[in-house]
Amino acid sequence: MNQFKKICIIMADITEDYRDEFIVGIEKQANKLGYHTFVFSMPLLDEIHTKKEDEIYGLIDFEQYDGVVFFQNSFSALKSLGNMLESFIHKNCRKPVIVLGDSQFFPETYQPDNRIGIETLTDHVIEEHGCETLYFLGGEANQPLGNDVGFMNSMEKHGLPCTDDNLIYGGYWMECGEALAKDIAYNLVEKPDAVICQDDTVAFFFIKALAKYGIRVPEDIIVTGFDARRDSRNNVLSITTYPSNAEHHGRLVMNRLHTLITGCEEPQITPPKCNIITGMSCGCGDRKPHDIRLQLEL
Repeated sequence: MNQFKKICIIMADITEDYRDEFIVGIEKQANKLGYHTFVFSMPLLDEIHTKKEDEIYGLIDFEQYDGVVFFQNSFSALKSLGNMLESFIHKNCRKPVIVLGDSQFFPETYQPDNRIGIETLTDHVIEEHGCETLYFLGGEANQPLGNDVGFMNSMEKHGLPCTDDNLIYGGYWMECGEALAKDIAYNLVEKPDAVICQDDTVAFFFIKALAKYGIRVPEDIIVTGFDARRDSRNNVLSITTYPSNAEHHGRLVMNRLHTLITGCEEPQITPPKCNIITGMSCGCGDRKPHDIRLQLEL
């Protein structure tokens, strides 16, 4: 008999950096605890451009697994599919389940807390660059990841005013960055000293949109991202960012699932030490890009 137990991981596209690192963390800790992992994934953009590839999820025999990790938040681009899958899991799975994101059915959920990282980035542009007018850009109001809370904590700590006008939501893709860049260019909102973005993807599209209006980064506006995506260092303008510790969070999720499965005490893991990765988007870095495709996109 195979001595290894099995963990089922259900998610959308696995190619995104953060999800990939999260999976690596789950797999490393699972192997350490005596499990094999099996990932069920499919490409997912703004809408499903497939030939019924989503039916792969219906092939899962939950009786073959000891526990399930469901990346509910990876289906944010098509929430209807995510909700359908969560309902399917609830009806067909009798094994322990942990949901990454909010859940309608399962009590065990996990959301990484990004407050410290975003607060540290905000501290940096205030303390090192003397910024006083700042916006937080991206995501959704009341976001569970705490990015906006980290921004507000730093503003309060430095005695800077922070109202709803400083919090500019609008999603996780290019639209929110393009909208803010246009509003700044047409003087519909006060031009800030700095913009702290939800993640590196939002920062990239925001910088790209500013360039269309002749607004320079960092000379006119300082911009930071978050989560240290690989292409944030490979951009024509390297982005100041902060690691999201996705692999560490993956290990924590696996530890919690192991406890649900076995009833054993949850193993403790020391979190890695993190620091800001400075780039030219705040004026501190000077790394040049080496990917001509990304240079041509700006």
